[in-house]
Amino acid sequence: MHVKLAGYKCCLLEDKNFLNEVGEPVRYECLDNAPTKKFVCPNLCGSSFSHNYSLTRHLKYECGQEPRFKCPYCDLHYKRTSNVTQHIRTRHVNCTTYAIDIIDNKIVGIHFTEKKKY
Repeated sequence: MHVKLAGYKCCLLEDKNFLNEVGEPVRYECLDNAPTKKFVCPNLCGSSFSHNYSLTRHLKYECGQEPRFKCPYCDLHYKRTSNVTQHIRTRHVNCTTYAIDIIDNKIVGIHFTEKKKY
């Protein structure tokens, strides 16, 4: 199967270029060399993963679950602590980044913003 995808070399179309609808060259790559996602969600949500630990995280925190990690500075909730961290870094600048797990009622992912002195 050939699709417009960066990063994978195609054995069949390696040196061929195609033109899009306005005549510009487009490079198509082969999905035959793309990494496979062999861990499929058993809940049939359509998600699949390359690693078993990603599927485990998906089942525990994401699939069919309400967002459980709350921003400590506002009322926004996310399914991943990394999303809370990114939210704090962009919306609550110069604040300590951590999340509140509203199910286990604990603080998770404390990252201090002070730079280390060497």
